[in-house]
Amino acid sequence: MNQIIKYCAFIVSAVLLPACASIAGDQKSDIATGFEVESFVFADTAFVKAYAVETDNEIIVIDAGFSPAHVAQIKQHADAQGKPITRVLITHGHIDHYAGAYSLVKSVDQLVSSAGGAKQIKDFDAVNYARFGLPAPTGSRVPGTILDNGEEIIID
Repeated sequence: MNQIIKYCAFIVSAVLLPACASIAGDQKSDIATGFEVESFVFADTAFVKAYAVETDNEIIVIDAGFSPAHVAQIKQHADAQGKPITRVLITHGHIDHYAGAYSLVKSVDQLVSSAGGAKQIKDFDAVNYARFGLPAPTGSRVPGTILDNGEEIIID
């Protein structure tokens, strides 16, 4: 069954409430929307967090960390659930929120961001990679799906 959820309400209910309930450590939460949320706090960088929102048919990742270890942990979770990662919602254009996203999906069209987040990525991508001593990737790095404030997305 398709459920339509407003972007901001989804972020609040799926991310902020479970995050407030547990400051550290992985957490699984079954929130009122019927989605299950797995939160990740990565051991190598405690300031970086990501979330996997699970439905009956898919996993939608919110933020994706930035290191190969972060990506591996998220992929391992998705594989264990036997569900595909269909989209990555990028909350804003800081490298620790978006860099891992490109390894989780096949197309930038599966990356979802606000216009402001996409602009941050476009304007500061090379600087962000250099700051962390990472080789800058090639190709388009701007999310392919841009949501306006209050725009709805369909989650299956």
